[in-house]
Amino acid sequence: MAEQERIDFHYLRSLEYKRWLVSGIIGGPNPQGLIVAHAYFEAKKLLDVQHGTVNPLGALEMEADPPGQSIEREVFATLIFQPHVARSVAKWLINQADTIEKAQKQPAQDNPS
Repeated sequence: MAEQERIDFHYLRSLEYKRWLVSGIIGGPNPQGLIVAHAYFEAKKLLDVQHGTVNPLGALEMEADPPGQSIEREVFATLIFQPHVARSVAKWLINQADTIEKAQKQPAQDNPS
């Protein structure tokens, strides 16, 4: 049996590297057969202006947010996958979520020290 060659992968962070909290993904297949995934963060839309008054004691009283506020989705990255890579990433994400959920279901172990 032939010996397998070892390959080392080194991970470098690009100058544009950032961490993002992802609220969701929107997208789908494109005409070239690739999967386009737009990652977004979702939050209540910031008000353009908020009004307040100063009461007779000098304290600031802010008006309540108007009803019917909308949600803003800020798309911060677009990922483009070949189908086999999308499946691999999906499998990896599910495995990571399963690991976390399994750890959260286990009762805390008492430390006998």
